[in-house]
Amino acid sequence: MWVVELQVLGVLALALWLPGHALLIITKGADHWPGLQLPIVVIGLSAASYPVFYYGVRFVAPSVGLTSTFLWAILGLCGLVVVFARLRGQQRRDRWQLLEWVAVGLVALTLATRLWVANEYPYPAWADSLHHVLLTGLTAEAGRLPYTLAPYFPVDVDMYHLGFYAIAGTVQGLTSAPAHTALLWTAQVFSGLAGLGVYLALDRYSGRVGAVVGLAIVGLFSFQPAFYVNWGRFTQLASQALLLTAWVVTLEALRSFVHDWRQTHRRAEIIAQALLAALLTAAVCLLHFRVAAFYAPALLLGIMGWAWRWRGQGQWRALFIGLVWIGGLTLLLILPTLWTALRAYIEALAYTATVAAIDPATRGESIERYYAFPWSTVTALAAPTWLWLLTAVATIGGLARRNPLTLFALTWLLLLVLEGSAYRLGIPALMFTNMGAVLILLYLPIGLLVGAGGEALVQALPLPWQPRAVAALMLVVLVGALPAARLRITQIEPYRFFVTEADVTAMTWIQRHIPPQARFAVNTEFWLPNVAHGTDAGYWIPYFTQRETTAGVMIMRGAYLQQVADWSRAVVQLEADPGALNQLYAMGVEYIYLGARGHYARPGLNLETLRQWPDLRLLYEHDGVAILQITPQNR
Repeated sequence: MWVVELQVLGVLALALWLPGHALLIITKGADHWPGLQLPIVVIGLSAASYPVFYYGVRFVAPSVGLTSTFLWAILGLCGLVVVFARLRGQQRRDRWQLLEWVAVGLVALTLATRLWVANEYPYPAWADSLHHVLLTGLTAEAGRLPYTLAPYFPVDVDMYHLGFYAIAGTVQGLTSAPAHTALLWTAQVFSGLAGLGVYLALDRYSGRVGAVVGLAIVGLFSFQPAFYVNWGRFTQLASQALLLTAWVVTLEALRSFVHDWRQTHRRAEIIAQALLAALLTAAVCLLHFRVAAFYAPALLLGIMGWAWRWRGQGQWRALFIGLVWIGGLTLLLILPTLWTALRAYIEALAYTATVAAIDPATRGESIERYYAFPWSTVTALAAPTWLWLLTAVATIGGLARRNPLTLFALTWLLLLVLEGSAYRLGIPALMFTNMGAVLILLYLPIGLLVGAGGEALVQALPLPWQPRAVAALMLVVLVGALPAARLRITQIEPYRFFVTEADVTAMTWIQRHIPPQARFAVNTEFWLPNVAHGTDAGYWIPYFTQRETTAGVMIMRGAYLQQVADWSRAVVQLEADPGALNQLYAMGVEYIYLGARGHYARPGLNLETLRQWPDLRLLYEHDGVAILQITPQNR
């Protein structure tokens, strides 16, 4: 299988380098980014181009599919732009400094940890991964972003962010890799690159020593975002990987408006920079709508910082012009999904209000389980105690040195916590996120705070001592990087990885022996009172066999959500009550699948119990996997 994975990595390398590089050459923006900052911006722009392009094509020509030939042609054209610029000597060639090479080494080590996990656990984990894989496959097959999950599920995706599948689907389309491989390896590469934005922000606005420290914190010393692989939180991860790059590029575009807008001969170049900022900002939204809400306060704080810096200098008018340009272009780029997403969001709020009116108790329990997170989750989901203590010390040091990035990161962190707590107001429109989503994002402000604090520590020393302090700090980072890398590989929750090779073998048997219209009962867990998901490989039957299950997917709404809840309740009842067999059969469920992993929290559907019931017939049993047929005696 390594041949497939290497193809995926090769295509990803091209896909995340050529488009952004070509964009910077065409817009003459490369000179704004010295040293390692340039490839970071290139990667960000490349990643941002796919969701914006795919959404734009779907908006303008809904039936047009982007073939692999067309995609290769686009990459080839971008490659020609890069090569031609190099031949003409239009590309600046900076000699990277030692600290930048240290940063490159840390990124390489981080990527190695992520790819190691992808190799050890080749099938994506937990509940969200199923619809991620299905949407990746649908995007690759059609060459465009889908409108629904059909033919797998009767679920529309108007409210859902599809930008990540533009990238993963492109990778699958250009390599013919299985959808689960294209998705997982693409996501793990984004996880490995998640610290680049932290490095860029620190290098730009604090110092290079702090940038290396912040990069190491995010990539290796913090268990987030590496831990995302256990949950399949890939769309949020991809958006967050671009967040700080978008923030820096936007602030630098605004700086150009303030300093150079009066130079009319430079206005085309400045507007081009605004377009790049808008591209990145739009991509943050299109990759994950909720992360855009996390990005908004960061952007607002940055704009306020610029306004304060230029107060009294008569430059606010140019700043306003820049905001209009960037804001207008961003709005234009997200227009293909803005209206449909808002409409679907309003419909979802109306549906939630209707359900709450019918069953207030269920709503109260759902709110408690979805939104409320005890204090213990701060160390379980955000960062370990030692890292919080280090962050506190670094924050004090950064504030003592009046480091503006420390003040920004601390304020942003507090505003994020307020967003996660907004549900307490009881206003449905403000209940767009929970504290869990905020906690697993805090590695970004933590990386900024620790990095800025490290920079402040070095700068607080007498000038002759600073080189030795830098060397000592880098030695600490590098010595700690290897055991930290081992933790990033071993801190895995195996029970969340449902699919085993024994299950894949069973899926092949299903395709050969079970009718296409069959529906399977699978081990089930209700994570909210009305929302269930599978707990073993049976959950993946739609992907591997195109048969239905009782579990659905995690992005259901409306009547189908209720139908899946009814099926799932009958399955849970079946764990102890044979009478549920007739209920399931009446609902059109004729088969039961018991995966090799079973239920992670309780006995679940147990083969030794089920095989004693006369209304069941064992069809398949191998390596811990069993398939049974429901055959009621009274039918």
